[in-house]
Amino acid sequence: YDTYGFPTDLTADIARERSLKLDMDGYDACMAQQRQSSKAASGFKASAGISLDLKGETEFTGYGELYNDCTVVALLKEGASVDSLAEGDQGLVVLDKTPFYGESGGQAGDSGLLTAQNLRFDVLDTQ
Repeated sequence: YDTYGFPTDLTADIARERSLKLDMDGYDACMAQQRQSSKAASGFKASAGISLDLKGETEFTGYGELYNDCTVVALLKEGASVDSLAEGDQGLVVLDKTPFYGESGGQAGDSGLLTAQNLRFDVLDTQ
């Protein structure tokens, strides 16, 4: 159910047709455990074990627009806060709002471009 969304009631119907019974207590216990795991994993955890303590949230604007003006809230290189990145550097950028859809539930995060005056930043992944 958790992976493919196949309804429990249909599973029970099919099982009943074959003289089988579902262990609903076991199912409910596993679903509660999965919800807890999913909730714990849904918090922001940057790549390479980087932990950020940020105030506020990044506003997702992607359902209504593909482009928007935004502000850089945090910039990191190799896990440390920096003021800028040089050409060829890889880093982590946190924005106040974004149309990029973040990685979630096994779905890969969006990629694309961040641009500003004479700047181009290739976004490889969004979390």
